[in-house]
Amino acid sequence: MQRKCDVIYETLLRQLRSGEFIGGRLPPERELAQVMGVSQGTLRVALRRLEADDLIERIPSLGTFSKIVPAATSPRRILNITSASKSIDNPYLYSFVGMTSEAQKYGCEIVPIDYEQVCSISAAAFSRCFPDGEFIGAVLSMSNKFIQADSPWRQAGYPLVAAHVYLDEELPANIARVAINIKANWRIAVQHLLDLGHRRIAVLSTSLLPHLRKMEIPEYRHLLAVNGADSDPALIGRCRYDQDDISRTVNQLLDLPSPPTALLCFSDFFALYAYQAIKARGYSIPTDIAVMGTCGYPGAEFSEPPLSTVSYNYFDCGAACVALILNAKSWFQSGQTAPVVQIPGTLIARASTQCRHYSRTGLHQ
Repeated sequence: MQRKCDVIYETLLRQLRSGEFIGGRLPPERELAQVMGVSQGTLRVALRRLEADDLIERIPSLGTFSKIVPAATSPRRILNITSASKSIDNPYLYSFVGMTSEAQKYGCEIVPIDYEQVCSISAAAFSRCFPDGEFIGAVLSMSNKFIQADSPWRQAGYPLVAAHVYLDEELPANIARVAINIKANWRIAVQHLLDLGHRRIAVLSTSLLPHLRKMEIPEYRHLLAVNGADSDPALIGRCRYDQDDISRTVNQLLDLPSPPTALLCFSDFFALYAYQAIKARGYSIPTDIAVMGTCGYPGAEFSEPPLSTVSYNYFDCGAACVALILNAKSWFQSGQTAPVVQIPGTLIARASTQCRHYSRTGLHQ
């Protein structure tokens, strides 16, 4: 008479070979023991035997995975690896919506997983956990500093796409990119304010970067000067992404002997904090000062007044990632360089910049 642990071993082996476990990942021990009607102790004996036979692999913090590739699979899953936080200013929250929407059109599933869960495992372990045949591609939703040539997914047998990276960033040659040109988008925002007649434009930028959204300061000041605008360096305010620091910087700009007529912000999130500082002074937006954001936070539409911005089109970025994977036959493992898809920015003019600016002698030229 067979022992219970041997029966469980054979049952699990049959299930592994037939691919019954989604993604090749076995349920947690307690759940699996309940399903199979045995104690956890009996189950563990069977699992240890499967592990000794090199049929499964246990990876701390990830779970237990099959090493058996099922004979027939229908790969329609896309892995989304992200190192980003869940903060509202995280762009990957919004590109993920576009990813999911595009995937659903073609019967695909987006499987999100945190980068920290996979960053310490080997390339071989990654391939076993997320095998070719189960996944048709992976989207890397993270800063490029995490996307290195020796990353765990380097030997993945399916296409890799970096989501929402900057156009000038360098990545391993086999990784496709969905990119935005933030310098061009910054220029769109500046031009919008110039077109409205503003010739004294203040900037609220981060203290972490020496440039203004990839535009170097001399280039920015030249852009203002050739358009007849004031290129006074005192109009460039730098601060941390912190409400108090933003308020302090906004007040410094408003206290200038010749105050600005418009405020161009590093992001929509900087702009929304700037709103509070401006209103605390009793100033009106846009009558006393126009405010312009950049990035395209969806909630900016519901600020008071609605914030003008240059949208980076996060939704389109996510959809483009899925499209690259679904059309990977045209570039993946074909000897071609991994493609770069550039998503253009879109000016969204709202009430925060609605007023044109006039001097006493008329519209500034």
